[in-house]
Order: sequence, then structure tokens, then C-alpha cells
Amino acid sequence: MLIDCHTLSPSQKQYWLQHLVGPRPICFASTVDKVVINMVAYDMVQQVSLASSDYEKGVDEFMKAGFTKERAAIVRPPMVRESPAQLECEVMEIKSLGNKGGAGQLVICEVLCAHIKEHLLDADKLINAKQLDLVARMGDNLYCRANEESIFEVKKPARPGIGIDSLPAHIRFGRVLTGNHLGQLAAVPVLPERDPNYKNEMIEALHCFFGGTERQKRVEDYAISLLEKNKVTEAWQVLLSISPKNEHDRNTRQHTNI
Repeated sequence: MLIDCHTLSPSQKQYWLQHLVGPRPICFASTVDKVVINMVAYDMVQQVSLASSDYEKGVDEFMKAGFTKERAAIVRPPMVRESPAQLECEVMEIKSLGNKGGAGQLVICEVLCAHIKEHLLDADKLINAKQLDLVARMGDNLYCRANEESIFEVKKPARPGIGIDSLPAHIRFGRVLTGNHLGQLAAVPVLPERDPNYKNEMIEALHCFFGGTERQKRVEDYAISLLEKNKVTEAWQVLLSISPKNEHDRNTRQHTNI
């Protein structure tokens, strides 16, 4: 499906972009002139939604949403005490994004200082991201939650990886390996070689009871289970056990034994 944005009304364009560009951080701001940006955690999201109602000018949205005002250290606007973290900011520039419906304004700020609840810090006084429990916006009335169950780690290679284009053909064009699996394997700085001393009972069993394409599929499945545990080195050895050269050597040994 191809969508030509030039043919859409502002509301139609907003619909597609809000669904496709996400999750988006929520800017929950308390303002006078300088700005305080309050992070939105899951246990306050309904109150934040209530505060987004179109109240008349002069209505105190802190009171309507049941939030507690907390004095900021530098700027004039109060912070939201219930927020897990607050950023005191100074407005640097405001850019108009157009004069049509939904255009809005882009507010560029400098963060002057940050406030973080103590329970969000680990023993080294660094942020424990799994404790933040932040929420973000999707399309329509949809939100998503970044909690311990949904957060995962992707380690960036310490050195440039060999790249997927450098993977052996039997691995790169495997039957069940996905792009994610290939990305993990290709993040190593040097192409691994088969370790003749590597022993694995599962691999021995698979090579003993299966052959051909079924053997390759089952070996790849086993390698995937290792990759999901971030055991990349072991996964490489498992996959190298079905390289064309190793298969030739194995078949030769079997023929000799017969």
C-alpha cells in the first residue's frame, strides 16, 4: 500500500503518522515562561490524560488532575511531584510548524537540571531503566508501557562487526535464521573458525540421527535457542558444525567406517 501524503488532509496525515511514528515520548509540561518537562509513568497516565482536557483559561489543571505542585530549583513553573523524574528547562526557540490544523509549534529547550526519584537509582547512583515504568503514545487512544517485561538489551559491538555480507553462505542463507539472528552473528569483529575441541552432546545427537536439510534445520533451531540466551560464541560453533567442509569430512569418515 502506497500513501501519498500530498493527497491527504491534515487530519488524515496526522492519523497515519501517529500510528507509524511511535512509540513517542510524552511531553507533560508545566509552564509559565520557562518549562518543566515531567516524565510520565504508568501509575499516573490516567491523570495525565485527564489534564489534557480542553479546560478554560485560568483553570488549574494540577487540581483537576489531582497532581501535587512541587517547587522547582531554578525555574518558576512548579514540578509534578508524582512524576518519577522532572527536567527543568529554559525555552531557547519556538518554531512554527505551519498555520494549518494540527501544525503546532516546535519548542526547543535547554535542560538546566534534572530531578530523579531515589528509588530509580541503583547502587552506583545510575538510572535503573527497568524501574522507570514510563509510557509512550501510539496512535488514537493507544499507549505503550516500557516496564521490566518489555525492556530488552541489544549490545552494540565494541568494534565494527564483520557484517552479514561476510557470513558463510550456509549461515547467511539458512532456512530459519532471521535478520535478528544474522545481526547477532555478524557483530563479531573476526570471522570465527571451527574449534576442533568444542564438544556438544546436542550437536552430536543431531548429526547422528538426522541428515540433509532436516539436520540443518534442527541445528539452526538449536543455534537460535543459544542466540536468544546471548550465547553467540556457542551458536557460532554449532552453526560451523554444518559447514559444507565439515559435512564433507563427516560423510567421508562415515563412509570409511562402513
